[in-house]
Amino acid sequence: MSIIINGTRIRSGGGLIFASKLITSFQSKGRKAIVFASDDLKNYLTKEKTNLSNISLYKTPSSVLLNILYEIFIISVFVLFSKGRVLTLDATTFLPLKKMWTVHQDILPYFPGYSSGASIKNRFRNKVIRWLQYNTLRRSQVVFFQSEYARNIVQKSVPISRSFIIPHGLNRVSGFSPKSKPNSKFLQLVCVSPLYYYKNYSTVLNALYKLKKLGIKVNLRIVGGVGDKKEYEKLVSTCQNLGLFDDVEFMGHLEHRQVLRLISEADALVFASLCETFGITLLEALSVDTPVIAANIGYINEILLDHFPVFDACDSTDLARVISAFLQQQSKYKKAEAFEILRQRFDWSQILDRYHEVIIEYDNQSS
Repeated sequence: MSIIINGTRIRSGGGLIFASKLITSFQSKGRKAIVFASDDLKNYLTKEKTNLSNISLYKTPSSVLLNILYEIFIISVFVLFSKGRVLTLDATTFLPLKKMWTVHQDILPYFPGYSSGASIKNRFRNKVIRWLQYNTLRRSQVVFFQSEYARNIVQKSVPISRSFIIPHGLNRVSGFSPKSKPNSKFLQLVCVSPLYYYKNYSTVLNALYKLKKLGIKVNLRIVGGVGDKKEYEKLVSTCQNLGLFDDVEFMGHLEHRQVLRLISEADALVFASLCETFGITLLEALSVDTPVIAANIGYINEILLDHFPVFDACDSTDLARVISAFLQQQSKYKKAEAFEILRQRFDWSQILDRYHEVIIEYDNQSS
């Protein structure tokens, strides 16, 4: 049975990697796949020189309105008149179909604290996304989540027939030089994500201020575009008020290779986000042997397995304490063993095999 993949909403780095790996896995197993791809996904597959034998690739319109119409009238009609299983790579879809298989990659619409800090525009946007996701997920035969944490949050609001937890994979990265020896007087940290309030940068900045008052020198690079202008302005104002402009660099949006370079150069990645489906940036840090300091939210221990330090998510004093302790124990957290254990845990071949096991299980039930 062929697989029809709806990738019209795939635009982010993590989503592009996942889609590419999944498509390639169908090709390697000799299974036919029909892929409806966004501009970003098609360009990524071309750039990566992905083997597309047995894969029929159709580019979807880049215009939002045309893309919606394409899903409703083109992809849906195509599916109705063809035999195959429909796998949509994002629950935010306009496909009016039943018994889809859905990969759920965005739990922000279900995050209870969202309305307290986001702009009116983003609150409205997420209400629309939540409505779309609700209608997609309740019609889905199978839903794939990337963490138990994400499944627990979504299932409080959405009736789901059957679900599986299959995490995101970790790309092995080469070409980055070994880190220099730890400097006990200076700590280089990096945060990577667009600037939204739920990314919790205010806690990080306040922790840096507390460390500075104690005479502990920390430099922070913030990598990511201005997702919410209101939040960006708030963070710039916070830096001014706390006297952190010499200690914090807003790097803006960068190419993926540049992001990995900055993560590689850092002593640690600080991952403070309050709401994530999985947290792919954590895996990017592990791919270049950079330790992680993470907010102690539900999904963190699913990923890091207690190998790296965590802090109380909204407590800047606790984050300052953890960073200070990390400064004294860097060698403990840079042991190759921990990185290798986690890299094996998130090896792509195992993760993709799990998707195929589920597909084969349902194929056998159907025959």
